[in-house]
Amino acid sequence: MRFFHVLPLVVVCLVGCSSKPSIVGKWNMSGGTMPPGTKLVTEFKDTTFDVNAEATEAGMTLKFGFSGDYTYDGTKLKMTGKTVTLDDSTLPAMAKPMAKQIKEGIEKAVLTTEEGTAKLEGDVLTFVPASGKQSTFTRIK
Repeated sequence: MRFFHVLPLVVVCLVGCSSKPSIVGKWNMSGGTMPPGTKLVTEFKDTTFDVNAEATEAGMTLKFGFSGDYTYDGTKLKMTGKTVTLDDSTLPAMAKPMAKQIKEGIEKAVLTTEEGTAKLEGDVLTFVPASGKQSTFTRIK
């Protein structure tokens, strides 16, 4: 009879011990291929991610986002960009006619697949894709 009292505890332990660490949540991202000073917030959901970005260069602020799918197994991360949005209301009047070209440039940069090693230590996820351009994600509390 005591076996049945211990069984639920054993099941909980086995489920908990075999689960991989989760990266679901919001993260500040730095490094990678984005220009210095770019602010990136990445939200990992169950199998998808969303990135909100803000870059300032030559006095111009550019706000954009991109999203896609990802897989994470505890040691490897694979991210595939699928869509890009551009907030053209942040563009100065002289740059608005170039919004399409600006968006196409962003698409060329982020609608790719990046795959590499990922190491989660507490609230810091270090991602090193095949390109070698390390990104660091810090969990937002």
